[in-house]
Amino acid sequence: AIFHSVVNSGLNLFWIPEKEAATAFIRDYSNAKTIILSQDMIDNDFTAIQRFKFSCQMNNCKIIFLANSESDGSKAKFIGADYIVLKPFTSDGILFAIKNIISMNESSLKEVKAIRAINNINPSLLLYFDKIVDLSRTNKNLRLYIYEFDKLPKDKEKEIIFQIMRTLKEFVDSQIPFKNRFLIFPFTDTDLTLMLFYPDTFSKNLFLSLTSDIENIIADALKRYNAEYSYGFADSLFEVSAGKFEITIYSLLKKAYEVIWDTKGGKNSIYKDEFNKILETESIWTEYQPIIALSDYSIFGYEALSRGPVNTIWQNPEYLFEMGFKFDRILELEETCTRKNITYYDITNNVKKLFINIHPSTAEILLSKIDFFRELNLDIELIIEITERKLIQDFKKFKELFGRLRSDGIKIALDDVGSGYSSLQYLIELDVDYIKIDRTLISEIHKNFIKKSVVSSLVDIANDIDCKIIAEGIESSRELKIVQKLNIDYGQGFLFAHPSVKPTPTINYLPNKR
Repeated sequence: AIFHSVVNSGLNLFWIPEKEAATAFIRDYSNAKTIILSQDMIDNDFTAIQRFKFSCQMNNCKIIFLANSESDGSKAKFIGADYIVLKPFTSDGILFAIKNIISMNESSLKEVKAIRAINNINPSLLLYFDKIVDLSRTNKNLRLYIYEFDKLPKDKEKEIIFQIMRTLKEFVDSQIPFKNRFLIFPFTDTDLTLMLFYPDTFSKNLFLSLTSDIENIIADALKRYNAEYSYGFADSLFEVSAGKFEITIYSLLKKAYEVIWDTKGGKNSIYKDEFNKILETESIWTEYQPIIALSDYSIFGYEALSRGPVNTIWQNPEYLFEMGFKFDRILELEETCTRKNITYYDITNNVKKLFINIHPSTAEILLSKIDFFRELNLDIELIIEITERKLIQDFKKFKELFGRLRSDGIKIALDDVGSGYSSLQYLIELDVDYIKIDRTLISEIHKNFIKKSVVSSLVDIANDIDCKIIAEGIESSRELKIVQKLNIDYGQGFLFAHPSVKPTPTINYLPNKR
């Protein structure tokens, strides 16, 4: 009676009672808007949801899934079911599900190419389901890559992809921040997926180097076959929790595919078009965060932090700069950011020191123009931050470059120390003036003896080479207390002040002076 009344109301709804009817249904029907699937009907083959939902004939129909348990319902939702009804089924429960399906925006996912790309989902995604849940609950954030391969020899396609997977697994496993925090598996017959889970304290700057290193590994593996590849990536925009992670991962897969087609210059080139427009219109702005002298809590200087358009994905600086590398326009992006950082710095309380970030890959060109940038704001004292997240290949060249800068009164800071690749090599090879300790080492340092020991060692090294230390990411008074006990010179973090468009003249936290 329920189904009869719903059909009479104009909704094209189908109930498939047995597995044998499924193939014929997909073949024969082309206008099904909503399908009710039972877990028992598909014999626990959850990928059947994909075959129904995204076959060419179905045109992204809605799926109501009748699940045997909450865990099974989560799996079904994970790969595309729109609404879950748990056993024991009742007429009211099914009718409520149907009403919710009717109220959904029918056009929200229709004709989206990225959604259709998932129609050949590999069962291995489901095999990792429980592991994905565990990692997402403990690490909260997720970076997802999809690598799509073209022109592989058909007879060696799987062999090549699995060899790449093995090499990538060894490489990622060797990176301490990701050890036991990643999954890699085939997604479709010509794709593989890499999932990297990380906590809130993780320095996302590492992704710039990691992405480049992975590209080199894949390029080397494909060279002998003259094959090609494209990749897309996406980050979770909210905490991955038990109640949301299926939707999160599904949306990340969709977004990663869109980035792939963007690179290929297909119809849906929204990301590349948006990025190009940001550069053309210079829709980039700067926030300034104070750096505090921990001896008297005065403002020592400000760090300039570049942002893309507000309330868009481009506001996230890590995403903005990673796309700059992907679209091969990083130099233009860095040049625009540097110019705006300096031009809009409004000196407050006679604080002239301005820290600006420059990536090693663009440093030589940008620093050759440093006199031009300084003329935009002659009152400032520039400190150039070079991130340690990407290895500098020619230390001799950079040492000479830094020497010329110092003769012009410009100082050098080594950023992100402790987050990744080459801290000690930088400290040995380059004569830096400041060491900025990454927030991953400062976060909850009062609870972690190892972090405290590492930072203490860095303080000793800094004293030996006559440079100052800045502790980044101080967010609590307990962290500050340990930092001060370790005799660190300067601090930066939300405890004192959030970044702001105009340099803030005061700080929020003023404890008793030590």
